[in-house]
Amino acid sequence: MNMATIERFEDLEAWQRARELTNVIYDMSDVGAFARDFGLRDQIRRAAVSIMSNIAEGFESRTSRLYIEHLGRAKASCGEVRAQLYLAHDRQYVSGEVFEQTLALAESVSRLTHGLIRYLSNARINEIREDTACYAEEYAVSYASNFASVHYQEVTVTTNESQVPPASESSPSHLQPSHLQPSHLQPSHLQPSNLQPSVPLLDLKAQYTAIRDEIRAAIDRVADAQQFILGPEVEALEHEVAAYSGCAYGIGVSSGTDALLVALMAIDIRPGDEVITTPYTFFATAGSIARLGAVPVFVDIDPLTFNIDPTAIEARITPRTRVIMPVHLYGQMADMDPIMDIAQRHGLVVIEDAAQAIGSEYKGRRAGSIGHMGCFSFFPSKNLGGFGDGGMVTTNDAALAERIRLLRGHGAHPKYYHKLIGGNFRLDALQAAVLRVKLKYLDDWTAGRQRNAATYRRLFAEAGLTIDPPSCLTAGCHARNKGDCTLPPGRVVLPVEAPDRRHIYNQFVIRMAQRDRVMAALKARRIGHEIYYPVPLHLQECFAYLGQRPGDLPASECAAAETLALPIYPELTDAMLAAVVEAVAAGVREA
Repeated sequence: MNMATIERFEDLEAWQRARELTNVIYDMSDVGAFARDFGLRDQIRRAAVSIMSNIAEGFESRTSRLYIEHLGRAKASCGEVRAQLYLAHDRQYVSGEVFEQTLALAESVSRLTHGLIRYLSNARINEIREDTACYAEEYAVSYASNFASVHYQEVTVTTNESQVPPASESSPSHLQPSHLQPSHLQPSHLQPSNLQPSVPLLDLKAQYTAIRDEIRAAIDRVADAQQFILGPEVEALEHEVAAYSGCAYGIGVSSGTDALLVALMAIDIRPGDEVITTPYTFFATAGSIARLGAVPVFVDIDPLTFNIDPTAIEARITPRTRVIMPVHLYGQMADMDPIMDIAQRHGLVVIEDAAQAIGSEYKGRRAGSIGHMGCFSFFPSKNLGGFGDGGMVTTNDAALAERIRLLRGHGAHPKYYHKLIGGNFRLDALQAAVLRVKLKYLDDWTAGRQRNAATYRRLFAEAGLTIDPPSCLTAGCHARNKGDCTLPPGRVVLPVEAPDRRHIYNQFVIRMAQRDRVMAALKARRIGHEIYYPVPLHLQECFAYLGQRPGDLPASECAAAETLALPIYPELTDAMLAAVVEAVAAGVREA
């Protein structure tokens, strides 16, 4: 085998085959029933273009580590293409012959990409684009030779087209690039300066790549110990999270939802009891209340922070009220001083729903340490996320901590002797081991999210898109219908950081009048986004028995109609952030 100096990403065999695959996919998904299945069509096209763009962007990277990260994303996108091909075949959008040939092409791209990753990993080079940077021709045929050990001799490859193996050597004739060359997929349109990279709402693969060895070692540690439920890994995580959150005790449980449920069970919440909370939150907040037969009593939000409005709480207290459950939404804590004051005066328990807020602060105190209990989620998308479901309850009350430990294991102590009726709320040791690795990096990841938030603010300001929150927000939203809101067109309101807070940016949520146009612009540019949350809880069908109607909680309803979450994870590059802002600008200026 020979060594070859590659000077342009278009000369990479992996990129050439990826372009060929993309051309085939665009062609096959542009006709018949496939063309009408917009969801599958867009998914498979997006995944195919992601392969090309990541190979090209990786080539332009400065280090082998970054190159390998991009190639890893490209390889993952190959898997997405294969999965979507199977769906297309199952739905009879493509013939068996075309399916098999296209699948073979996708698999060849995956093998080529894997071969290049393997070569770069073994070469241990620090710089990719140097005059002496060489790439093994092995990767171009590695799928045929099964990565056989080879010795290399250095040669130079020019950019002459004749040096590139013709598609016919490994592709069916009707799938050759010469038959399928949409103009928007030609190399001249895919130079690195013109590439429009996809920007997912969250990219956990980038996070995992950086800590893979530590994660695998932690998993192996659990596998070697063969202790999978609770045990020393869970106990260690409990101590570490409690210390991180400024609490005396941490009790690991099976999910954030179960953390809320067991916290309510620990204070013996019964049918008919009332729990005051916010309607602008994930369903688990109110769902955990209703599961025990208690009544969620919804209080509107502060339209600037999206958290519960403390000034509206006291009016909803009745003789049946037992708990106030504030939610620290999007990574910023609620205004806890007045909440705790109200609770103390009325003899109420405060349970913090801190599912999105680990490490956030209010006047120097961490989420989960101010109320009687704090409830955390380790769902994979959280700032501290596991490899599945997981959660934790924190408290400074020894009696509550002991009761929660009892409840999470069916109320048994000792084994088979049940003092209480509890549940199966135990945390897995594998999740704890993964989370212990990640916890060490959490502050660095939070700093990355905060940097990205600052970059967003700068870019939005430079684009002339920002506006101070208008009076309909600063004075409290009283609109009873979406059309009554006065957000000006062509501008966006950025997240408001309240005084004396540490915002950890679980989400970066903007609000605007023309959300649908902005979403269309983001989708067209393959940029991830999400509405958190499109229907406030008081208007959900399952809570119709509470008797609330549209207009009852206007701040929550307006937020549901106007807000949009943008990518904020720490691995985002400045170019990706700029692409997001450019897409938002295109959407708001279409009005």
